[in-house]
Amino acid sequence: MNRRYALIALLGTCLLMADPLAGGKYTGKWEGASGGSGDFRMTLTPAEEGKWTANISFSLGGQEVKCTVKSLSVDGSKLRAVYSFDLQGNQLESTIEGEMTGAKLGGKYTTKTAGDGSAVDEGTWATTAAN
Repeated sequence: MNRRYALIALLGTCLLMADPLAGGKYTGKWEGASGGSGDFRMTLTPAEEGKWTANISFSLGGQEVKCTVKSLSVDGSKLRAVYSFDLQGNQLESTIEGEMTGAKLGGKYTTKTAGDGSAVDEGTWATTAAN
């Protein structure tokens, strides 16, 4: 009997650790395996029927890079977004996957060229809700 209650308590604790994703502004940092890093900003807006929209931008070398979100999915505390951007005349596409844990939203990203899909960079991103 005690094992069953311990298992239920453990499962309940795990469920509480992952908070549902909330709409709003998120700011933080990204860091790539290539050595690049910068600011990362995202605004998430929930819409009807479970659809969400996002605005995403980041900085690289002091320059602001605006992105065009191609797809976005939110499932409870998890987020996946694909966005494209122009970087010094190169068309690139990044995919981010992350999860809301407490007040933090973050995860991993991969970037590839939009043309042939060649790998460009990968790394991590981490944000917190902005006031």
